[in-house]
Amino acid sequence: MTLPRRRFLHLAATAALPLLSRTAGAQAFPSRPVTIIVPYPAGGPADAVGRIMADGMRAALGQPVIIENVGGAVILPQPMLTPDRLVREVKELLADPARLKQMGEHARTLAVPDAAERIFAVLKEFCG
Repeated sequence: MTLPRRRFLHLAATAALPLLSRTAGAQAFPSRPVTIIVPYPAGGPADAVGRIMADGMRAALGQPVIIENVGGAVILPQPMLTPDRLVREVKELLADPARLKQMGEHARTLAVPDAAERIFAVLKEFCG
């Protein structure tokens, strides 16, 4: 049986929660500010969600929570996503090689190629 990636990550995160709660009591976490990296430009929906999460985390953790927008993608809300708009966005990106290069660099810094293997290793260790 193969699991879709989203379902696997959901199950992995759910399974890891008890592990996190056990280790949290043993350590003074976090001992420094927490940074949330949002891979989209500031002002979009992902930024708004990150800021809402940060407010709750600040109160719960008693530590500063920093939102860092790295702009590795372009956000087009669904109602605005038309073929003409998509073509226009792609043409604008292609006309600005510096911006395209910067977005690619940001996206590469966020990539975790072995994320599934890391999650599996944690779960395997946790489950014995």
